[in-house]
Amino acid sequence: MATRPYTAEQRAAADQSRRDVVEQLHQQLAESLGRLDNRAEWERYLAFARGFPQYSFGNQLLLMRAGATAVSGYRAWQAKGYQVRAGEKAIRILGPVTRRVPISDAS
Repeated sequence: MATRPYTAEQRAAADQSRRDVVEQLHQQLAESLGRLDNRAEWERYLAFARGFPQYSFGNQLLLMRAGATAVSGYRAWQAKGYQVRAGEKAIRILGPVTRRVPISDAS
């Protein structure tokens, strides 16, 4: 299967789109963290997090915010005998950084 080459503009647009999504997730995470300022919210978070121990604290907050009850990837749902309905949207979470990017001095 041949891959089509992307133009510099397409790569830049895709990169900006990814950055926008990550920024939005960070904002949602900050808002969710700000809500954990009383006992009732902490208890609600702890009850929710008990069902998602494999996810990080931040991703648990994002999943709780989205109202998740069960989480799997597209192929995993198919393997379980389910089909994702047309129009359904993914719940976005933060993945680990798997590459190192050199940091250049701004000066």
